[in-house]
Amino acid sequence: MKIIFLTLALFSQLFIPQAVAAEAALRVTLHDSDGLSVASAPEGRLELILFADHTHLHLRVTNLTDQPVTLWKPFCPEGDHSILVEFRDPATPHKVLRATPGWDYTGGMGIPKTFSLAAHDDLIVNVNFVSDSDWILPMRIAKDERRELEVRVGYRSRNLDDKTAKQFENDKLQKVWEGEVIGDWHRIVLSNRSGKAIGEKKQ
Repeated sequence: MKIIFLTLALFSQLFIPQAVAAEAALRVTLHDSDGLSVASAPEGRLELILFADHTHLHLRVTNLTDQPVTLWKPFCPEGDHSILVEFRDPATPHKVLRATPGWDYTGGMGIPKTFSLAAHDDLIVNVNFVSDSDWILPMRIAKDERRELEVRVGYRSRNLDDKTAKQFENDKLQKVWEGEVIGDWHRIVLSNRSGKAIGEKKQ
């Protein structure tokens, strides 16, 4: 009987898909404009205050492992597009809107860059929607408007394909962690106090 159980345990370990096993390496947490996670936010509802550059969302990517993890560095295309910030209206949950980076990637910003996230350390990404050069809110929020939506965040990372990697072979890029971590949907209130309409403009 013990031999049968041991065989089953080894079989299950060998045939776990790599993407599933890799997901446990990272955890993604969202903090609102007050720095609160959904666990501490009043009534479990986050708040995004569209007022100034410092009133943004804070995305925290945590390395859950005992080893460093190589990731794409923020402020390069691969790093920014690894970050997922999505919104939806509870009345139309099938319609998911994804925020996009607004950077022009000039002056060397377009070159892929990696970094090593230390064991049990955090990468903090500030997602600023007030400035159109940072992140683009995927819906239009009118001046002084207050809207209740749902939000979720995630992190999705892939290595460059061979053709693209050849263009940067002199930069000695390291292979990054590959996988996807997607958080749960949470309630969020968007309050536009910037004095102007925000979002869904820059293409």
